[in-house]
Amino acid sequence: MRFVDKLVDKQRVSQRRSKVSLIFLIFWTCLVLVGGRSLGEVNVIDMNGLFNTVSNRDTGTINTGNSIMANGDSVILAVGSYKCGTCESGYPFKCSEGTCANSGLMLNTDDLYGEVKCVEDNASCVLDGENARRGMDVLGTGAGTLTLRALIFKECEGDVAGGVSIENGALVTTVTIELCVFSNCRSTFINYGGGAIFVYSSGRETIVNVYGTTFIGNTADDENLNDIYRFSGTITIHNTCPSPYSSNTPIQGSALDSNTINGYRYSYSECYYSCDAGFYNQDVIGCQPCPSGQTGPTGSFDVSSCVDCSPGKYESSSVCSPCTGSTYTSTSGETSCASCAGGTWANTDNTGCTSDMTCTVGSGQAPAGGTCEVCPVGKYNGAEDDSQCITCPAGKFIPNTGSTAITDCEVCPIGRYSVEHAALGECTACSPGKHNANTGATLESDCLDCSTGKYMETEAAENCVFCPSGKINPSTTGSSSASICSDCQAGEGASNGSTECANCVAGKYGPAAGLGCFECGRGKFISTEGATSETQCSLCPIGKSSPATGLPSSCESCQLGRYAPAEGYAQCAICDPGTACEEEATEMQSCGAGSFSGAGAGTCTICGPTAIAPDPSTPFCLACDANQVANADRTECVCQQGFYTDLVANEATPVPKGVSPDTPGMTLQTLDLLPGHYRTNSNSTEILPCLNEDHCVGGSDPSSYCAEGYTGPLCAVCSSGYAAVGAGESLSCNQCSGSSTATVAVGVTFVVVFLSVAIIQLFRDKESTRGRLSSRLSSIDSTISAAAAQFDKVQPYIKVVFAYYQVVGGLGFLFGIKFPPIFSAVTSIFGGIVSLDFISFLPIGCMAPAHFYNTLLVYTLLPLLTSIILIGAYFVLHKRTDRRSVFLCNKLFEVFLAMTFILLPSVSIKIFSTFACHHFDDGTSFLTVDYSIDCNASEHTFYRLYAGAMVFVYPIGIPFSYWYLLWRQREKLNGKQREKEGEMSEEKALKEALELRAANEEEHQSLKALSFLYGSYEPKYWWFEVFETLRKLALTGFLVFLAPGTAAQVTISIFMCMGAMRIYAGCKPFVDENLDRFSEVAQWQLFFTLFAALAMKVNMDNENLQNRRYFDLILSAIQFVPVLIVTVTNFINARNATEAAKSLLGGSSNDDSGGGLEMGEITLLNPVPGAANAVSTREGRSLSKQEVELGGEVVSKHEKRRAQL
Repeated sequence: MRFVDKLVDKQRVSQRRSKVSLIFLIFWTCLVLVGGRSLGEVNVIDMNGLFNTVSNRDTGTINTGNSIMANGDSVILAVGSYKCGTCESGYPFKCSEGTCANSGLMLNTDDLYGEVKCVEDNASCVLDGENARRGMDVLGTGAGTLTLRALIFKECEGDVAGGVSIENGALVTTVTIELCVFSNCRSTFINYGGGAIFVYSSGRETIVNVYGTTFIGNTADDENLNDIYRFSGTITIHNTCPSPYSSNTPIQGSALDSNTINGYRYSYSECYYSCDAGFYNQDVIGCQPCPSGQTGPTGSFDVSSCVDCSPGKYESSSVCSPCTGSTYTSTSGETSCASCAGGTWANTDNTGCTSDMTCTVGSGQAPAGGTCEVCPVGKYNGAEDDSQCITCPAGKFIPNTGSTAITDCEVCPIGRYSVEHAALGECTACSPGKHNANTGATLESDCLDCSTGKYMETEAAENCVFCPSGKINPSTTGSSSASICSDCQAGEGASNGSTECANCVAGKYGPAAGLGCFECGRGKFISTEGATSETQCSLCPIGKSSPATGLPSSCESCQLGRYAPAEGYAQCAICDPGTACEEEATEMQSCGAGSFSGAGAGTCTICGPTAIAPDPSTPFCLACDANQVANADRTECVCQQGFYTDLVANEATPVPKGVSPDTPGMTLQTLDLLPGHYRTNSNSTEILPCLNEDHCVGGSDPSSYCAEGYTGPLCAVCSSGYAAVGAGESLSCNQCSGSSTATVAVGVTFVVVFLSVAIIQLFRDKESTRGRLSSRLSSIDSTISAAAAQFDKVQPYIKVVFAYYQVVGGLGFLFGIKFPPIFSAVTSIFGGIVSLDFISFLPIGCMAPAHFYNTLLVYTLLPLLTSIILIGAYFVLHKRTDRRSVFLCNKLFEVFLAMTFILLPSVSIKIFSTFACHHFDDGTSFLTVDYSIDCNASEHTFYRLYAGAMVFVYPIGIPFSYWYLLWRQREKLNGKQREKEGEMSEEKALKEALELRAANEEEHQSLKALSFLYGSYEPKYWWFEVFETLRKLALTGFLVFLAPGTAAQVTISIFMCMGAMRIYAGCKPFVDENLDRFSEVAQWQLFFTLFAALAMKVNMDNENLQNRRYFDLILSAIQFVPVLIVTVTNFINARNATEAAKSLLGGSSNDDSGGGLEMGEITLLNPVPGAANAVSTREGRSLSKQEVELGGEVVSKHEKRRAQL
C-alpha cells in the first residue's frame, strides 16, 4: 500500500471511530474562527493558520507570518494534510489557500520556543512539501526549547535538509523531536546530506534530542547521510519514549544513514500503543480497523493482533458485541446475529436456538409467557428458570437491562424519589418549587416546598435558590418562578433568604430598585449606609488600599513592605527587591548600595563584612571570594589584609615582600608599599628595595614613593635643588644653600693642603737638608728621620689595609646588597678615603652638574693627565746624573706607582660601572651607579665605547705595566733566591738574596723607583704585586660582569677570595713574618665579609631586629681589625722613636765617634757616600736597608720557623 493511500485510509478510520475527536475539533475550529484562544494554546486547521501562527522570521526575502504564537505556547494541529497550495478536499476540512515562507520553505522560526504538535499523538498531521519545499527552518530557540511532536514531514525537499534545518541563534538552540515521521524527504545540496534533519552550530551551542521518531525513504543527492547530517552541534537519538510513554519500550527500526551523532543509530517508533480496541497501528501512519469480523486489544500495533469475534458475538465498528434476545451466532467472525425460528429462542450464550423454557440469569419469562426476555430497567432476576423479573424496592432503581441481583438496584439520588413497584430506570424528579436534599426518597411528599425568600424553577432540585440581590419573597412558599420575588428600593438590598429590604451597609450602594447593593469596587470605600450611587464611593488615599471583597467602609493602611503611590489602590503593591517600605508608605525607599532587601521588605539589611550589594536592586548580598572582604560601603569585594587583586587572573594574590600586609582592599594599582621599597608604575608586580630605606616613604601612589629631595628609579636620584653626597646606600641628597658652597670650598681646600703637604714631604731630600741644618737640628732631623723610617716600616701594612678597603668599599654596589647601616657607613668612609674618592662626600651638584659621566671623565682623564706630567718630568730628570735629579726621578716614579696603586680599583669600578645597568620591568634601563642616566639613550652608547677604551688603559694597562716593569728587572730583583735555596738553607738564601738586591739598587739607582712594587716581598716573589693588583681587580671591577646581583656572583667572589688565601698561605711572600700573618688576617676578614654578604643575599639574616643589630655590629667590628693592628704597630714604633729622640736631646748618646744613635740591637750610622743602604749590627754583620726597615735581622723569620719545629 502506498504511503499516501495509507494516510487516506487513516483519515477515514479516524472519522469513523472518533466522534468525540470530531466534536472537539469542531469546537476548536469555532474558537479559531471567532478569534478565541485558550491560554497558552493556539489551534490551527490549515496551512494558512499554521504559517501565520508559527513563522516569525523576516530576512527581507522570506515571507513572515503574523506570529500569533508566543514563546512558551503550544500550537495544536488538527488532523489533515498541510500544503502550501490548495489542499485536497476531504476530512476534516477543506484547506484554504495556504501561505508559506517562499517557494522553497514552508515554515521558519527565529528564537521561538514552545510546542508544535498534532492534536493526537497517533493521528495524521502531515506537512507535505510536495517535493518542492523544506518543511521547517529553526534559527535559534531563545531561552527555551522548541518541541515538534507527532508531525509527519512528507516529501519535503531543500538544499542542506529536506525535513528540518536547525541552526543556532543568539542563545543556545535546543530542539526536541518526538513521535514524528520523516518520509521521502530529500537534501539537494551536493556537499552535505541530511535528507531529513540538518544540524549546524556556530558560536552558540545547538542541541537536538530525538525520541520515538521514524525515518522512511529519505535521500540526499550526495548519496550519503540520507537521514541526518550533523555539520556541528549535538544531536542525540534516544532509545526511550517521551512522556507520558516513558515506561514503554519503542520498536527499533532500520539503521540511520547519518554522520557522527550521539546515542543510538536506529529509527524508533510505536511509543504510544494507544489505538482503541479493534484497531491497530502499523507502518506509523495511524490506527486502522481490524478486518471485518475481527477485533483486537487496545494498543495493538500489528494486524496479527486482530482476532475473530467468538460465537454468540458479532463485529460492529471493529468491536465484538453479544447477541441479544432470540438472536445468535454459531460461528466466529460474524458481522451480525441471526434470529431464532418460531417456537425457539436463543440459548444462554446466544450461540444457538433451543425450545427449552429455562431463562438465563438476568432475564425472565415475558409477562405474556412463552418466551424469555431480558430484565428491563428497574427489574432483576438472579435465577436460571422460568420465573419473571423482580421490581426494585421503593426508593431505588436500575438504569440498565439484564440485571441479575437486588444489589443492582441503586438508591435514588438527591432531588428524586421512587414509590413501591415503580420499576423505574430513573427515579422521579421533584417538581419545580420543591426540593429534596436526601437520597432514597420513597414518597412524593419527600419533596418539600421552597420556603419564603426562595424559589426553584427546575425539577430534581436539592435546594431552593434565594431571591436575587435586591429582591424579596416575603410570604409565598413553594414558589417555582423568580417572578415571585419583588424589588427593593434604590439604596436597599436584601440578604439571602430575607423577607424584607434593608439599607445598603457602609461600603455598598444600591443604584436602582431591584438591583440590590454593590460594593464600591477595588480601591474605593463609602462610609455611609443607604448609598444610591457609585459616585458616593471615594478613592482610597495614597498609602492605603481597599480589597475587592468585604465591606470597604474605610481603607486600610499599607503594611510593612507594601506601598500605595496613588489614590484608588485596591491592594498595596509589594515593594521591589532592593527597596523598603514603612507602614502606610506612599513610595519605595531605595536601600542604597551596600544593603539589600527581598520583595516586600520593611527595612533594608546591611551586608556582612564578607558580602556586597553593588546594585541597590539586588535582592541578596553577593558573597566575596576567598581572601576577600567587603569595602566600607559594602559595594565592592576587596582583598583582605595580606592580599591584593590580580586583574589578570582576577583572584586574590598574596602581597609580595615590600608591600604592607595590613592594608585591606588593595589591587595591583593600589599596592601600599612599605617604606624603603619602590616599583616603576602602578601596574608593576616587581617590588624593589630602595638603595637606602630612608629615600623611599612607600605608599600607593608611584608619583610619591620618594622622600623629599629624592626622585627617579629607586628614589636614587636627587631632585632639583639638591645635591648628592655619597653614593649607593650612603647616598644623601642635601638641599643646596650657602653652607653647601662653603662645604665644597672647605673640602677642596683640605684636599689641596693634604696633597701639598704629602708631596712636599715625599719629595723632601733628607740628605740635602741634613747638611744645611745645625748640629743640634741635624740631630733632631735624624731622630725624625728615624721616626719616619718606623712609618716606612708599617707602610706595607698600610698597603694591605688600603687593598682590603678598596675591595670591601665597593661590595654593596657590586652585589646589589643593602648592608646594615653601621657597616655601610664604615665601609663607605674608609672606601672613599683609600680610593681618594673625596668628591662623592662633597655636594658638588650644587655648583656644577655631578652626574656619573662627569665623574667618569674626571676619574679617568685626571690620572692620565697627572701621569703624563709625572712621566714627562721623569724623562726630563732621567737624563741628569746628579744626586738630586736621581732622587727626584725615583720619587716621581714612586708617586706614579703609588697613584696607580690607590686609584686603580676605584677607577676600574667606575669604568666597569658604565656597563652595569638595572633593567626594570617596564622596559626602562638605568645605570646602576647613577639612576639619572638612561642606558637606552644614545649618549650612553658613546660612554660605553669610551669606557671600553679605558678598560685597556686601566684594568688591563696598569697591571700589564707593573708586570712589564718588574719583568724587565727580574734578574736584579730576584737576588737568585731560588737558586740559592737549592745550595743553602732558606734563611741564608733569603739573606744573601736581599743583600744582592740591595747591591743592585745601589748600582742601579733607577731600580729604587720600583721599590713600591717589590720592596716588601721576598726577592723570589718580585711579581707578587702584579698578582695582588689582579686580585683586587677580580674582586672589584671584573665582578660587574659575573651574574650581577645574584647569589652566584657572591659565591664566585668567595671562591676567588679562598683561592687568594691559599696563594698567600702557600707563598708567604712578605719578608716580614708579621706582615704575612697580617695579610692572612685581612684575607680571612674579607672571607667573612663575603660570607656575610652571601647570607644576606639568600636572606639568611632574616631575624628579628635585635639579632640584625648584633649582626651589623659584629660585621662592622671585623672591618677595624687591620686598622687596629696598624694603629698599635705604628704606636709602638712611634713610642720607640720618641724615646730615642729624648735620649738624643738629653745628650745620653754612648757612642759619639760615629755620630750614631743606638736603637735596640741596631746602630744607625752617619750616612757614608756609597753605603747609604748599609748598617751594621752588634754582631758585626751588615744589614740591608730592607732588613732595617722591616724590623731587624732577616734570619729571624726563618730561624723562628726552625725553632718552632
